[in-house]
Amino acid sequence: MYRKVKTEEIFDGKILNLKLEYFEKDEKILKREIVEHKDAVAIFPIDEEGFVYLVKQYRFPIQKEFLEIPAGLVEVGENYEETALRELQEEIGFSSNTLEKIFEGYNSVGFCTEKTVIYRADSLFPSKLPEDDDENLSMVKIHFEDLKRMYFNGEINDFKTAMAILNEINRR
Repeated sequence: MYRKVKTEEIFDGKILNLKLEYFEKDEKILKREIVEHKDAVAIFPIDEEGFVYLVKQYRFPIQKEFLEIPAGLVEVGENYEETALRELQEEIGFSSNTLEKIFEGYNSVGFCTEKTVIYRADSLFPSKLPEDDDENLSMVKIHFEDLKRMYFNGEINDFKTAMAILNEINRR
C-alpha cells in the first residue's frame, strides 16, 4: 500500500490547484504531480423529435473549436443536478423536467481529481439564464441520427459528448 508522506502546494487557482505529492512504498519515494480540479457535469439534451442541442466553442488548450454537449463546473453550494439545470439554461436556453444520470467517472485518473457526471435531459422547455462572461459559444441543433453519423465519422472529439452518444445508441 502507498503512504502519502508529503504534499507541496504549487499553485492555487480558481478552478484547479496543483500539488506535488510524495508517496512511499517498499522504502521508495515516488513523486506525483496532482491536479485538484472542481467536479463537472455534462448534459445530453434531446427533444421529442430526436434533436440534440449542442454547443460549439473554442477550446484554448487544444486551440480548436469543439462541438460538445452543454457542460460546466459544479459551484460551491450546488449539487450535480442543480449545476446541470443551470448549465442547460446558460448554454442552450432550455431546462428540463427529466434528468437521468447516465455516467459518473473521473476524466484523467493518472493526475487529476476531476469527476464528471453526465445526464440525459428530455422534456425540454425554454428557460434562459445569462451565459458566463468568459464563454463565447453558439448553440447547434442536430438530429440524433446525424450526430451518430458524425460520431462514427470521427467528427466528435470530446469524450463526454462521445459517452452520451454511445449511451443513446445503446438505449435505442
